Amino acid sequence: MQIKVLPLERESGFVSKDPMAFLVPWLYRAIDLRAKAVSTVPLTLYKDGQEVKELENLRTCLYVIEQSLCLYGRAYAILEGNRLRWLSPLSISPIIDEKKGIAGFRRVLNTKEIEFKPDDLAYIFLPGADTELYHSISPAEVALQAAKIAFEANEYLNAFFKRGAIGTTILSIEGNPTKEDIERLQSWWRAVVSGVKNAFSQVAFRGNVKPVVVGNSVKELDLMPLFEVIRNQICAAIGVPQTLLDDAANYATAKEHRKSFYEETIIPELKIIEEGLNRYLKNFSYLIEFNPEDLEIFQQEESSKANAVAILVDRGIITIDEAREWLGFSTTETTDYYTYAAFEELKKWQQVYKKDPERALKFKPDVLDPHLAALVRLGIKDGIEPFAIKNREKMGDNRRKKLQARLAEVLDDYREKIAKAIESKSDVYEVLEKLRKDLKPILGSELANAIYEGVVLYAVELKPIFDPAVINAVALERAYFLTEALLQKLDETNEKVVQAALQQFIQTPGMERKDLVALLEPSFGKTRAEMIATTEITRAYSESAAIFKEQLKENGVDAVRYWITNRDERVCAICGDLDGQPEDEWEYEGGPPAHPNCRCDVGIRIR
Repeated sequence: MQIKVLPLERESGFVSKDPMAFLVPWLYRAIDLRAKAVSTVPLTLYKDGQEVKELENLRTCLYVIEQSLCLYGRAYAILEGNRLRWLSPLSISPIIDEKKGIAGFRRVLNTKEIEFKPDDLAYIFLPGADTELYHSISPAEVALQAAKIAFEANEYLNAFFKRGAIGTTILSIEGNPTKEDIERLQSWWRAVVSGVKNAFSQVAFRGNVKPVVVGNSVKELDLMPLFEVIRNQICAAIGVPQTLLDDAANYATAKEHRKSFYEETIIPELKIIEEGLNRYLKNFSYLIEFNPEDLEIFQQEESSKANAVAILVDRGIITIDEAREWLGFSTTETTDYYTYAAFEELKKWQQVYKKDPERALKFKPDVLDPHLAALVRLGIKDGIEPFAIKNREKMGDNRRKKLQARLAEVLDDYREKIAKAIESKSDVYEVLEKLRKDLKPILGSELANAIYEGVVLYAVELKPIFDPAVINAVALERAYFLTEALLQKLDETNEKVVQAALQQFIQTPGMERKDLVALLEPSFGKTRAEMIATTEITRAYSESAAIFKEQLKENGVDAVRYWITNRDERVCAICGDLDGQPEDEWEYEGGPPAHPNCRCDVGIRIR
């Protein structure tokens, strides 16, 4: 097995030794634009599956990470407490194992060397076909030749004006001047070309002096077309539209190019950064998720899309149901454009909540009905995330992922504890009781969040009048009962699984703890966490539909629930036939889930 340390710099890596990128304005500005774009994209940070405040220095770290990727094709960072710190890529070199790939990293600071394991720091490499394990060529390296030409041209102009705007000149002297005259002429000429302040000095000289200019003048060089070509090449290499470096484009063009810049350059880059950071941050139970769709430029596009769809509906070109489906809403027979504005306002409110829940209580909505706004505030006070989004499927997927992440961490931890208890002949049922206590707040909060999301979604779409205090109390009560019922089922299953593992351990001589861990993994690991999250979030959303139907009935409104599938390749035969069916034709009392891992939902129609 051969292990080698790659050199700190690739042979083509000019950037580490040459400050070219910081001396050529277009290159500097292009890289700065990319770094600012990456560092200001909305994001969500999770800790143990729960949304948390951003890490200290995160935005600054993202800025220099993107700068590093542009300049060097690689970036490094390390978590210190609650602070993410960027590490200079010029100080770090990978340790490569021919069989395992990256075996670690070596950092050199002055004469001190520090070695890191692969999981000890976040490393992000730009991928490319020119390398399997290390970073590919950087955008700045691609722009090198164009940048060098720009640099040299600027140096030439700088030297030209330093010489008092006089080009390289030979002085031709007629006659037979004395040595003193020649020396006096030389001194004067040196003064003239030493700068603008001496450009207009004079000297008396006997004889004719004829200046002969060597090379082309600045005018003859016609540098502007050259600079334009250079700028084009730099922009192409860095992936920044020229209009973002120029003031010449009109507003419409600049807006379209900015959108293209995010779609074609920044969003793909975010995926690479997100993957690299999460590979490292998962060791600390963190998960970072970029949300470029929340950028104003894309929100404006959504608004324009809604206005265009509204015109199509008004002219009878498409139906309201077709318009709702196009905009990502569930199909229903009652709608107006309040729905779109309400979801947009909920999104803004949620963004405030993520930064500061206390400040979110003071948020003043302009569109939401007063009773719905009051319900949202009550949810916030009770520690719930009472925000729905227009896309049902995405809302459900997000909630399931959060619950799955939190469950998986706890189940993984207790798998080891249960195996240890069985091996040491300790009270394993005491361990199960502690597991129940740890699961209860997780299940309680996430199921309450899901019920509230469903209730708020129906409130926006159906717009009934209701007492927010009553709905809040009912939602919390249903979440409590769902949690207790689920915990009882989990207790029964856990006891059966542990009892079977205990019996197998007793009856199998030589069985070790690692064998127990493997035996317990299906019931205390990611697979079961995913099944619980998928099934129970579906059940919580069904509960929210039941709550809202009851509210409509109290208001004298006749409503019916109907079954909704995701209408994708994962829909099973059981649920496929139920899609769109009213509740009186369901064979599953209460609606989804029809089976474990069921992802179905419930809609409500007014009759």
